[in-house]
Amino acid sequence: MSYLLLNGADVNILESTGSSVLTASCYLKTNPSQLVRLILSWGAELFEKGERVTKERKLAFLRQEIAAKGNVEISNLVASELGGRRC
Repeated sequence: MSYLLLNGADVNILESTGSSVLTASCYLKTNPSQLVRLILSWGAELFEKGERVTKERKLAFLRQEIAAKGNVEISNLVASELGGRRC
């Protein structure tokens, strides 16, 4: 992932369902906190169904979706990183 980012990859590119790399990473079963930290450091934002997740939607999204899937560490990381910028 670092190689792609260093060579110009868009950290907020959307997949076919309209989710961003960050959103998709939060659902991985391997609980990839290093990956989430990396893409957050490059300015990644949560996108869901092609729309940027706002502060209000972000809180509900984090509590209900990410934490419910067992990724509480990721949920806390995203909440702390996104809470202070652009939301």
